[in-house]
Amino acid sequence: MRRRLALASTVLVTVGVALATPGSGAMGITAGVFGAQPNAVDFGNVAASAPQTITETLTNNGASTVNISSTSLSGTNQGDFSLSNDSCQGAAVGPNNTCSVDVTFQPSSNSSESASLDIADDDPSSPQSVPLSGTGVADQFSVAGGPLDFGDQRVGTMSTNQSVIVTNNTDYAANPAGVSVTGANAGDFAASGCSGSVPGGNTNNTCTVDVDFTPGATGARNATLNVAGQQVSLTGNGTDPSAGVSPGSLSFGNQPLHVISQTVAITLQNNGTSPLTYSSTGVGGADPGDFSVSDADCAAKVTLAPNASCSITVAFNPTATGARAAVITINDDDPQNGTQSVTVSGTGTPSSVGFSPASVTYTKAIPAGTASPGHVVTIRNLTSSPMPIVSTGLGGTNPKNFIRSADTCTGRVLQPNTTCTIHVSFTPSAAGRRTAVLSVTDNGAVSPHTHQVTLTGRATAPKNPKSVRGAVGCSAVTVTWVPNTATRFAGTIVVRNHARYPTSPSDGHVVAHSSGVAHDGGLKHFSNYYYRVFSKYHSLTHKGQLNYSKGVRLREHTGEICTPQNGARLRNLRPRFTWLPYPTQNGYAFVLQRGQTTIWINYTRRTSWQMPATWRYRSSTHRLARDRSYTFYLYAYPAAHPNGIFIGKVAFRER
Repeated sequence: MRRRLALASTVLVTVGVALATPGSGAMGITAGVFGAQPNAVDFGNVAASAPQTITETLTNNGASTVNISSTSLSGTNQGDFSLSNDSCQGAAVGPNNTCSVDVTFQPSSNSSESASLDIADDDPSSPQSVPLSGTGVADQFSVAGGPLDFGDQRVGTMSTNQSVIVTNNTDYAANPAGVSVTGANAGDFAASGCSGSVPGGNTNNTCTVDVDFTPGATGARNATLNVAGQQVSLTGNGTDPSAGVSPGSLSFGNQPLHVISQTVAITLQNNGTSPLTYSSTGVGGADPGDFSVSDADCAAKVTLAPNASCSITVAFNPTATGARAAVITINDDDPQNGTQSVTVSGTGTPSSVGFSPASVTYTKAIPAGTASPGHVVTIRNLTSSPMPIVSTGLGGTNPKNFIRSADTCTGRVLQPNTTCTIHVSFTPSAAGRRTAVLSVTDNGAVSPHTHQVTLTGRATAPKNPKSVRGAVGCSAVTVTWVPNTATRFAGTIVVRNHARYPTSPSDGHVVAHSSGVAHDGGLKHFSNYYYRVFSKYHSLTHKGQLNYSKGVRLREHTGEICTPQNGARLRNLRPRFTWLPYPTQNGYAFVLQRGQTTIWINYTRRTSWQMPATWRYRSSTHRLARDRSYTFYLYAYPAAHPNGIFIGKVAFRER
């Protein structure tokens, strides 16, 4: 009985490992005048759906002509063998001449079978028998890796591909036929691969079909992958965000010039089935400077889960009398409508103070924790009588994000049509749009006595750490980075979350680390972990406050192989490979590749392997080298997959 253990890889070059020598153990044709080629007919592994034929040639090795009276089959499984194109039966075969007969094997069981080809003739050595053998397999091809579930995928976007491995279970090259996708949502799945003949035997006897999912609509999507006469279930769920805003318009009514109104909230809600990402808010239209907007809530949340919401506040501070209007635009990644618009309006009524400029906008974004150059705000008395300035101050949404200086107004009496000035700098404490108002209070004869000018600036997050990389094993993740060298740099924070990417330094478990390296151990096997690496900085404008970068995201999946970690950069040219035990009957096989070139195939029954300094493979000596990248593929042989199954891989680089 033939015992074979083959393995397959999803890389471009498929490799195989034979763990036993094939062969039936038959001795060959019985002694006599005829020699046979082949000496014994061993069909190897054959599927009933793909019977195989071998031509048996008989040579007369005697000194005289031999007359063959019959060729026939006998033995335990003779019914699964048949003869055709028989030029031997009834033939007179002269010395050194030949005749031939085709023998076909079509097994009826999934086990070893045998029979004999019997030759009867007029030579004293008659009869002679040629042993026939073969092993029946259930299917010509087997498909491993299904069913494929792609989970949630945003409509119109392509998933990461998933694969099934098609193995030729016979010893004969065969074509698994065209790969196709059928079913209710066949157009949402694309499959490619296994387009040609697949070799039989122990080596290179597999091909890979890659499938990706691009949902065309929301909801459950399903189809069937057809390959090699077998079917694999394909499922996925199409999701999409859907943005909605309320109210659709705002009216502030009458408002005195330079007197800011109460704020009103606009709600942005995700009415869809996948996360909605908020990006920015803008003000346009006829009078954008008369309306101040704060998106602090949405900017802090950024991502809205289905049914979640955030708010944007609006205030009206007219800079001229009469009807004033603007349009607030809210930008997000709603695929149907990425910009939501809200119309805002109000009426400016006369006031006693004029501001120049009518509103202050800091056009250049600056990092949070730093300060902009000062803007000069000029206040003018528009009345016909003296106006004592009682006080000036900052208020509104983010008053601590602006600083007054060089105030020539407080305590001064402004004569008609005269001016005073105040310098205002933007000192953001956090990233995003920041707004406030500069208020001036007078004790003059004309009311109202409080006047305001809107201040608006935008801050960016400070710089992220550089060269952030992750490496993952079976129960640990290593994160590395290059720390920032800015003078106000205060350190790095590595945050891990099991369910999603952390949104802030407090959103998850903070991983302890030394300079530039964090080792996160004790993790669950075969699980996803989400990391974000933040840089923190001392604020130059708010004593004792820290500012954080947006953070660099990493997603790592703990797998079968423990060391070296996937993505690792090693200095050891003799690394030790370790992996989790797998229910295998015949140990493990591994394949080591440099680029796309296989440089080693080996076998072990242990769950570890110490890399030697050198080794021989295909008549060449190999070793690991500096500045080269390698991939280690691991295979096991469980009872359900006696020909081997791929269970994990790691990619690493020697430096």
